[in-house]
Amino acid sequence: MKRLGWLDSVFAEAGPLPFLYWRDKAYSYDWLRAAMAECGRVLVDHRINTGATVALDGDYSPRTIA
Repeated sequence: MKRLGWLDSVFAEAGPLPFLYWRDKAYSYDWLRAAMAECGRVLVDHRINTGATVALDGDYSPRTIA
């Protein structure tokens, strides 16, 4: 998350605070940071480089937001 360094800092500071309630469950900024990191690893594993154009298909779920 180097490109989002300032945003990652904000999320890290918020840590355990909820960023989203979905289906009666709270998701924390810590969860969001971990999910974003995992998404980044998936992009690297699939050799999708910085600046590549991609299409996302998702709903309003925590995983899609990450």
